[in-house]
Amino acid sequence: MLHTLRLHFLKINIRLGNISYARRFLKQHTPAHPTNKPIQNIYTDLSVISMNDAGTGIQRLVKSVWSRLPEQAKNLNVYPIYATRKKKYALSQYPQKNIKKRKYVDLKSGDLFFGLDWSADQIIKHQVRLMQWKSKGAKQVFILNDILALQHPEWFTPKNRQKLQAWLNVIAVCADEIICVSETVTQQLIQYLHEHQIDDLPCSAIRLGGEISPSTFTAQIRPEFEQKFLASSYILKVSTIEPRKGHLCLIRAFEALLKRYPDYPHHLYLVGRYGWKSEHTLEYLKASPYFGSRIFWWDDMNDAELNLLYQHAVGAVNCSYGEGFGLPLMEAIYYQKPLLVRDLPVFREVSSNQAQYFKRDQPEDLAEKLYEWSKELTPTSTQIIPLTSWDVSVEKIMKILQKHGVHITI
Repeated sequence: MLHTLRLHFLKINIRLGNISYARRFLKQHTPAHPTNKPIQNIYTDLSVISMNDAGTGIQRLVKSVWSRLPEQAKNLNVYPIYATRKKKYALSQYPQKNIKKRKYVDLKSGDLFFGLDWSADQIIKHQVRLMQWKSKGAKQVFILNDILALQHPEWFTPKNRQKLQAWLNVIAVCADEIICVSETVTQQLIQYLHEHQIDDLPCSAIRLGGEISPSTFTAQIRPEFEQKFLASSYILKVSTIEPRKGHLCLIRAFEALLKRYPDYPHHLYLVGRYGWKSEHTLEYLKASPYFGSRIFWWDDMNDAELNLLYQHAVGAVNCSYGEGFGLPLMEAIYYQKPLLVRDLPVFREVSSNQAQYFKRDQPEDLAEKLYEWSKELTPTSTQIIPLTSWDVSVEKIMKILQKHGVHITI
């Protein structure tokens, strides 16, 4: 096992961006362990969601994978774990609240750390411990959703950019494999690693599921929600309100559409919490003459209500300027909803080139595109696109983990 001083030396190199050197050093100074020793324990990082479920796409991913993981690995011990900035990793009680008395974990050969949650603060804070576990023979596999904050810093806060950079550098040093949520992200990650002289880190892609499983429902459907809003015909957009999600162009286009076609039959439903750097968008939305009558926004939608919204929507729209995968797109595909989405490579990948796409987002142009697309939309409109269930996604994850000593028995 590496001496603590050497681990802190590696931490300094990671902070300076010398991740290729740090990865080689950790590899060279880690005693060889039997490669045939099977993994008995999978410790799954749920640090963020175990403390707060913000209802984001990432958290729906975490819940959907975690709810199926133990079933796919019945012969293994699958433990949820969590950490905070001040406290090291311990067993979690998720989905129940964590108890104050912690049972800390210490990984070694025969254990696998699965970074399912995007626990950036925790990974950065406890990177020395991760390297220590690595030096003791524990395997480490992480999920990567995107690296957009590095590619488009203008969409994010400086804190978000710095956090992603620091987190990515740590896992680039410690990981045995990184699982990306799309082939698009995989290629971006490979390019990033190549630019940092790392060519020995396996990167693979999975396709995410689309169903919102009842097992993830943590709240009940509000009666007034079902009675008031499901009776209307509506187009749905689901995403956090942040610069890259394209809310402003969609709101302006929908206003232009309603002015040009006052009898347009569909409402616009926006679902997602406020994120960052979008104060102007929020002000514009709330000042719209159509807000509350034709355009509606929810920032507190739970999974059970979102499930109903998808079922009853006549179609779904996604105006995002950049995504790692676009889980709401796959969710709409799962519910067989007609799609109008921005023409992005990742959206073509996810939708198998079977959605309708737009490039120009000037209000008048997008308004006309919306109108033409929605001419045939009805409550029973469907669009059949090849989809993946979360069961298939988790099966693919387990196949990847098998490369690192996980043995599954049926």
